[in-house]
Parts: sequence; structure tokens; C-alpha cells
Amino acid sequence: MKICVNCGTQAKDKRGNYVDESYDHQLYKKTGIMKLLECWHCNKIVDKYIEYDGCLILLDLALQCPSAYRHVIVNGGEGEGVTRMNNKLLLKLVFVTLIMDGFCKWQERNEKSNQEFLDEFWVEKIEGVDFVHQEYKFYTQIGVSLVGLFTFVFTAMFIFMGNNILRRSYTNHEVTSGWRLVLSGLMLTYCSRSLKLMALLWQSSDRSGFMWTSIDLLFFLTTITNLKVFTKMNTLQTVLTAACANATIHFLEWTNHKILQ
Repeated sequence: MKICVNCGTQAKDKRGNYVDESYDHQLYKKTGIMKLLECWHCNKIVDKYIEYDGCLILLDLALQCPSAYRHVIVNGGEGEGVTRMNNKLLLKLVFVTLIMDGFCKWQERNEKSNQEFLDEFWVEKIEGVDFVHQEYKFYTQIGVSLVGLFTFVFTAMFIFMGNNILRRSYTNHEVTSGWRLVLSGLMLTYCSRSLKLMALLWQSSDRSGFMWTSIDLLFFLTTITNLKVFTKMNTLQTVLTAACANATIHFLEWTNHKILQ
């Protein structure tokens, strides 16, 4: 089922039937003309992003446009097997982000020892250099990033599911959780941490600089946007949930930093 990227309601055709495409499929089969559907609820185009280039969609994601997140997470493609394909792509992006985040942590912990490593390399010509130990520390930091991902997702999902249970008990009616969409949104949010690699290349000496702070702020804002789009929590609840989820991952990184000092 496709949804309207503007208001989030399920899309219908002119006969009132729910559709699996964001355009008039019968007209497209007859004439080859792709006419975009209008939403019956808000009278806007159901999904304008099917005509957009990927760079423009990525720009709207960075600008925290809710419609862009609805397109990517829900209306991400056309045809059979799209949901499965999008899940695989999302998992690949998360995997790459874990490697990048782990590398940034590993590089931060070894900034001082890197020069000693290079000196040993040139002076002793690889004799006595512990490559295995360096590789082990790199994989360890990837593991720390993986634990951070789990704590981030678990904290947000725990608060989200708890809010649904409380709302159900107080309102006495069934609340559609949509937990799969929330989970996908949180996974996509975590992928924004891959920008740390760019900050590492341009500002490696100062981890409290503008670029690093901007990436952390973007990560926090993206968490809020995804929670607002795919949950029924109000603004205050989404901000507090995002703050708790981000606090857990930062606390884990702080603990990791203290342990390795």
C-alpha cells in the first residue's frame, strides 16, 4: 500500500480502492502516460518524489522534510518484492555505517599511537609491529558501534511501545503501533552517522569542532523527524524520546573512551 507523503494517509484511486502505485496504473498501461494520483484527504500529489532525482531526495532528507522520509521508508519503490529489497538496502547502509563509525572510534583512540606506529614502521621495517593487535582494536570498535546501535534503537522502541501501551489503557481502543516503520526510520537515522568519516578527513584534530557538533545535531534532529513522522507522539514526547536514545549512545561512547584511556 502506498501512502500520501504529505499527510500520511493511505492512497486511493478515483474508485476509492487502495493502490499499490502512486500513479494511475490503468492509464499508464493503456497510453504509457504516468499521471500522479491526488490524495483524497489533503488534495495534494500522493508522492511527488517518484519524479525526483535521488540527489534531490537526499537533500530533502538532510533538510528534515517529513514527506521525504515517508517516500523513502514507505513508498520506496514500485513493483513486487520492493519492501524486501529496501530492507536489504537499508541493512547494507547500516553495515557500512557501522564500519565507518568503528573506524572513526579506532582512529580517535590511536591518534597518539599512530605516530609511534609509523616511526616503528620506518625505523624497524615492520619488525615488532603488532598489526594483529591494531586489527583487533579496529574490530572491537566496530563491535562498540554495533552495541551503540542496539542501545539507540532499543531505547527509542522501548519508549515508543510503552507510550502505545499507556495510550491504549487510557483511551480503551486499539492503537496501531507501526513498529516496523519506526524501526526502519531509526535504522535510517543511524546511517547519518556515516558523515563522521567526512568530518574525520576535514577536522581530524579537534573532535569538538564545528563539523563533529553539526553531525551530532543532525543525528538528533533526524531522530526527532522520524519519530514525528512514524509515531503518534506529540512534539514534546518525540524530543524527549530522541534525547533519551541519543543520550544512551553518547554515554556508551563516553564509557568506551574512559575504558581505553
